[in-house]
Amino acid sequence: MLSLAKNRNFLAILLFAFLTLLFFYQVFLGKIPIPADALVGTYLPWLDYKWGSTVGVPVKNPIISDVFSQYYPWRELVINTFRQGFVPLWNPYSFSGTPLLADWQSVVFYPLNILMLVMGNIRGWTAIIMLQPFLSMVFTYLYLQEIKLRQPAAILGAITYAFSGFLMIFLEYNSPAQTAIWLPLILFLIEKFLRQQKTFWLSGISLAIFILLSAGNFQVSFYSLTISALYLLGRLVFVHGITKTALKVFWKGIAFYLIGLGLAAIQILPTFELFQNSIRQTDKNIIMYNFGLLPLQNIVTFFAPDFFGNPATGNFWGFIYHETTGYFGIISIPLIITAIFKRHNFITTFFTSVFIISLFLVFDNPVGRLIYQLHVPLLSTSYASRALFLVDFSAAILTAFGLNNLLASRKLTLRSAFGAWIITLSITIAIALAVTILKKPLTFLSSEDIAHLSVALKNLILPLGLISFLLLGIRFISSSKLLIPLILVLAIFDLFRFGLKYNPFVPNSYLFPETPTLEFLQKNMGNFRVEREQSETLPPNTWMSYKLMSPSGYDPLYSKQYATFYNVYNGNPTKNTFTRYAELSGYNSPILDLAGVKYLVVAKRKSNGSIDKQGSISAKFSKPKFKEVFTDQSNIVLENTNVLPRVKIFGDFDIETDYQEALTKIHEGYDFSKKVILDNKPTQSSYNISPTDQAKIVSYLPNEVDIKTQTKNGGILMLTDTYYPGWKVYVNDKPQKLIVADGIFRAVEIETGESLIQFKFEPDSFKYGLWISVVSFIILGTFTLASVLRHKESNITFS
Repeated sequence: MLSLAKNRNFLAILLFAFLTLLFFYQVFLGKIPIPADALVGTYLPWLDYKWGSTVGVPVKNPIISDVFSQYYPWRELVINTFRQGFVPLWNPYSFSGTPLLADWQSVVFYPLNILMLVMGNIRGWTAIIMLQPFLSMVFTYLYLQEIKLRQPAAILGAITYAFSGFLMIFLEYNSPAQTAIWLPLILFLIEKFLRQQKTFWLSGISLAIFILLSAGNFQVSFYSLTISALYLLGRLVFVHGITKTALKVFWKGIAFYLIGLGLAAIQILPTFELFQNSIRQTDKNIIMYNFGLLPLQNIVTFFAPDFFGNPATGNFWGFIYHETTGYFGIISIPLIITAIFKRHNFITTFFTSVFIISLFLVFDNPVGRLIYQLHVPLLSTSYASRALFLVDFSAAILTAFGLNNLLASRKLTLRSAFGAWIITLSITIAIALAVTILKKPLTFLSSEDIAHLSVALKNLILPLGLISFLLLGIRFISSSKLLIPLILVLAIFDLFRFGLKYNPFVPNSYLFPETPTLEFLQKNMGNFRVEREQSETLPPNTWMSYKLMSPSGYDPLYSKQYATFYNVYNGNPTKNTFTRYAELSGYNSPILDLAGVKYLVVAKRKSNGSIDKQGSISAKFSKPKFKEVFTDQSNIVLENTNVLPRVKIFGDFDIETDYQEALTKIHEGYDFSKKVILDNKPTQSSYNISPTDQAKIVSYLPNEVDIKTQTKNGGILMLTDTYYPGWKVYVNDKPQKLIVADGIFRAVEIETGESLIQFKFEPDSFKYGLWISVVSFIILGTFTLASVLRHKESNITFS
């Protein structure tokens, strides 16, 4: 029997491998799963070129630009820094320098990153994405088999989860959905532990928790840890009640959860420090989108994901598609209803509860809003719609139970599922139509309303056809050998169609190609920085892949102190209103000179503002300050003739301990070219600066900047890189006190004569996290080895 089960499991895994290769068939045609078509087909300086197309690059899905503005550039920088032999602690390219490891989404220690190191950045990135549905299927299948579901039910549940809405919408981000892989593995390991009582399985849980927490998404990690801990407690209480034995086993399990958290301390502590110092708690972006809470009418998208259209087909008219789609397949609906209303065991009761509670969390209702009204730490700064991950996972488990019930009791299942499905679908469509379209009599519908109605009704045809086909099959096909393949084929077709419709696959050549403008900047930039005209030119962070530095950037976790500086940089007063987008709008701000912005990339425009190769630059770019130094089709590169050196020695200074007050002085016209504002008093009241004094950057490494100075009388050296806790400074190998200059930059008092100044990023949060992780690994290894040697098992058994 054991050999037969192994063979059946092997065949199931072969099926999952085949489905993965089938879904990613375009990879074998030389394409990559990155929306780089939106990069070269939408933005300058790439837009001027055709990249192999006759009329320009067609853009499939423009709304997932975060992939090339955040996720891929960050991961690329992480891997390239490792290749240089450094730990990727710091990102020097955006925000005048910003933490890299501490930014959870940079995914520094995710084990699958080894594929990028071994296979190269693009191929490794593609392989990691391909592993997402494969591993999701394997782990979900193993869990469902462990809880004794029939193999067809386990296969369907695995496929439903791996290709569900949340995992498909975030497929190419390579982080949120990667995090979602690991919950079914943790549940599988819990079941193994409860049945065998071997510490080996708890050790596996600890390692799985580390991988979960290193995958780059806090919300999914939090939900996974919470759900799995409640599952462990519930399984124990359901079988044994609230007894000392059950509680002892539970706390043993929790101890290994804590070891898992300890393993991830190398990531958690730096991230917590950054969260405390970041704009995340005051970011207005999440409020603008109603905290990610879904409108009630979006219930209909569980039946028809494109009821409100799809951004990939250019007809979307709903509420942020990528934050509101939790589709788990129309085939699942009657099976879920069957599982919910059929006789319950603990697992179906548990996941029914998770399913219902998750729906309350993601939709706009008093329960969903409670998290934001109570300002629940961490969760209240996250999008509510991330709980769609739980909706999809619990739906997949209930789908598997539903098929299990169907195979056991066909007639009862058909009657209950069909009746409930018809009632639910009718109510849902009525709500959607009433709220979104039919607010007025049909005679008063505008042409736009009619177009929306047409899209909605057209996109109901396929799901209704699929579910009708399924119900007819249940009614008239008596053989399970024929019915099971029908259900699987319908589910695979439905979910593959959904995932492939949304996700673009593009030629490798689209990803950050060279252009004359970019080549000019790379050749002439040195250690200076670049800015660009907002909107159509160089979207945020894309300059990272070209190793260009900028004061701007895009990140929900960048320094609040830097965000305050950026308000002043844009010519505005200091204020506590921030957004994750730091983009230049004050092009003639004198602070560009201070921040080391040497070049500004702008577009030629017609008088009406549209981009045109024969146009000219806007009058808002003042001629005395900027001069044209390079032109390429629609692009012009302007040089800032007033730019200040990136390192400078000052003799005169003022003291202001509060960085906001210092930045207010800068905004009010402080002459930062001759004096500097310091947050601490140096040993002297001033320095006599000589014309022969000089400072030069001699090395610019990922976590260290080395500067050589020559002075007659000493002085204050300022480097216009962002200050952040953890930066230390050494003068001639001796530690010195780091001074914050002009409210945001790094400075140090230097001596007479030649000096080597080394600014090094050595955050205590990383050091403490590393020690905790190492100790946790030793503890885990000790427990695991002791368990293997003892072969000691508990008397508790589970069925």
